[in-house]
Amino acid sequence: MKKKVIVGIVVLLGFYALFFIGVKLYYGESYTSLVSQLEGEVYYLKRVDGNLALFKSQANMENEELLYSHAGKGDTGSGFNDNITDFHLDEETGVITFIAMYEGEWTEFEYNKGNVTRKGPEDEKDIIGPSYEEVIVKDTRAYIDQGSIYVTRNNETIRLKDVGSNYDQNYNTYLVLEISPDGRYLIYCDSRNSIFRGILDMFLPGKINNKYVIDLETKKVSTYIDTMDIVWIQ
Repeated sequence: MKKKVIVGIVVLLGFYALFFIGVKLYYGESYTSLVSQLEGEVYYLKRVDGNLALFKSQANMENEELLYSHAGKGDTGSGFNDNITDFHLDEETGVITFIAMYEGEWTEFEYNKGNVTRKGPEDEKDIIGPSYEEVIVKDTRAYIDQGSIYVTRNNETIRLKDVGSNYDQNYNTYLVLEISPDGRYLIYCDSRNSIFRGILDMFLPGKINNKYVIDLETKKVSTYIDTMDIVWIQ
């Protein structure tokens, strides 16, 4: 009986070891040193109690600050939607324009040094959300072609991440989110669908972060802030 228990424990430990090795192989190594050397500031949307709120932090993920949460203010007329959906940062003035629900309508708001004012109904010309298909900063261009990530730097184009043969624009693709101000680092999302990812999501629902930052020179990768909307400034 005792022998069976010991064998069972060894098998269980082996399963967990293989599981976490698989996570590393599938998602890539996480280089803390990579994130620690990032410079500048990032502004982004991140969930708080299920709702997307506006944050900023240093690019190395230190000193995170909640700038604004729309919690309790998104009256739809039949309930509440407290998400901020899109935002735009004016780098010269520091003013942030964003979209959130107000009295049943998507409405533009303005954030300026801690003060939030309502501008009026949403104007699609004022805020253009990220395309996830192409990002250009200085001489660095990252773009998606058939689900794979391509990067052009110094007049040379490489395929950075290959989605493989099962490309699907909705369920099996990479997405590009932002490039650092100096053009060296790329933030991207790995939206590939697989049996392994399905197993991970089953065991760790809502816990798998598929957002990464990659050094375009060394190709080192690390997990990054879990957001689909991010702006990186100097």
